[in-house]
Amino acid sequence: MSLDISHQLLDFLPYFKGRKVAVIGDMCLDEYVLGEAYSLSPEAPVPRMRLIRRDYTPGGGANVCNCIASLGGNVQAVGLIGKDYHGDILLKLMSRNINIEGIIVSPSYTTTTFTKLLATKEHSPTQQLALIDEYYEGEIERDTRAELLRRAEEAIKGAEAVVLADYSYGVVGDEMIELVAKKASLSVGDSRDRIGHFKGIHFVVPNDNEAASAFGEKGREDEDIKRYGKLLLEKLSAKGVIITRGAKGMTVFPKDGEVVDIPTVARQVFDVTGAGDVVTATVVLALLAGANLYQSAQLANLAAGIAVGKLGTATVSLEELKEEIILRTKRP
Repeated sequence: MSLDISHQLLDFLPYFKGRKVAVIGDMCLDEYVLGEAYSLSPEAPVPRMRLIRRDYTPGGGANVCNCIASLGGNVQAVGLIGKDYHGDILLKLMSRNINIEGIIVSPSYTTTTFTKLLATKEHSPTQQLALIDEYYEGEIERDTRAELLRRAEEAIKGAEAVVLADYSYGVVGDEMIELVAKKASLSVGDSRDRIGHFKGIHFVVPNDNEAASAFGEKGREDEDIKRYGKLLLEKLSAKGVIITRGAKGMTVFPKDGEVVDIPTVARQVFDVTGAGDVVTATVVLALLAGANLYQSAQLANLAAGIAVGKLGTATVSLEELKEEIILRTKRP
């Protein structure tokens, strides 16, 4: 079964504004280094480039925060960054529209940073040459973990909903999951590698690879996805599961209800970076606005369609989402 886009989706958008959401997770920085290629390097078969500029955007859990804020939500972030150059940049970016009181700045931690090296040339498209990951590889110190839990509990008290944004850099451990499952009135979880550990989280939004990995599998066919969704519902005691499937859209699994496929919205794709963050942000705000799981997934699908039409780690505004719904529900 699949659903048509309804004009009724517009009714939920005014209720996105001001909703209080705590985002607990790995706060990352995306760095874009753009250069103009003008010759080959004399040292290796790679382009030699003149630096044009460096751009920075919040990534990981910080991008989830940014997406919620862009859609009108009131966000408090809980996470860990390093006392370093990239950490300073990330804090400044986040402080524009996010409550950062829950962020710990630790001298012993390294701010997770993803650096994309991009080459451009006149009359030629921009090409990504390399992606450099910088992150802390040890165990987070015991005192720091305890402080993260304390700040998370404080943030949960003032929030209508909690998002767990787990990118496998240590903030979202089992104790954090248990705390959110116990204390949050509404919780949404997304995890790169550990979605199968999110027991007690109300709604989870893995992509097809993450859902498969939860069961040690790799299948991505329709029958595989339907099995993973039902297994996740049971394993996590969840109220709902949304599995995103790239060009195939989404499949929605409510605890009590029919499994529904939501096809992707036809649109030219420029960059899928951060599309999953947009989905998570939209789902939590839609649920708070009173939408059911199907409607929340439809709104998230439309928002993700807007995001992939932009370059880089993109956010979506409430006005853009409104315009998209109106466009998609116009009578031919």
